[in-house]
Amino acid sequence: MDNLQGSRPAAHVWRTTALVTAGLLLAMSGLLLFAFSTQRIRFMSAAERHALIARELPPASPARLEHQLAADLPYATKVASQGKTLAVNVDLSAASKSDLTYRKLSRIFAQALSAVHESGYQDLDEVTLSASYPLAGQAGAPTQTTVATVTLDSDALKKFSWKHILRCDVFEATKRYRFHPMIDRSPPGQAISQNR
Repeated sequence: MDNLQGSRPAAHVWRTTALVTAGLLLAMSGLLLFAFSTQRIRFMSAAERHALIARELPPASPARLEHQLAADLPYATKVASQGKTLAVNVDLSAASKSDLTYRKLSRIFAQALSAVHESGYQDLDEVTLSASYPLAGQAGAPTQTTVATVTLDSDALKKFSWKHILRCDVFEATKRYRFHPMIDRSPPGQAISQNR
């Protein structure tokens, strides 16, 4: 009894606390080593995530093309496919009117064509690209209006260098295009008629 009364309980508490702390530090060190080892979790980049989703979608399908267009263009798009013909409409509601020029539309359509090619469509008879924009109608309320359209047949599609498609003038590859009167249709150094 005298020995029990003589022992100091505070010493046991400190010793227990030190052992628990050392155990926790050891466990934390093990977790940190595991986290920074070669087995650690790595976050996927947007490009990797896009490639993974694209692989899951069947090639040359509207779903894959819509996914590719969403990755390549900052605008909403609609895809219609029938046999070997394809139609892509780009909704330019997010663009300002001052941005709607020949050069801008040519670049947007080149990006859309690149997405068509990247999504697996290789042997098409015809591709029609159109761009729509909300313009004030007769009642004054904005209505979605087609401001540019270009139709490319299989011969025109074969002319493109797909590696350099983003630098191509899509309108010059075909004679079948139309512009709304609001579009500045004059590319640098060229005069363009309304319906070529």
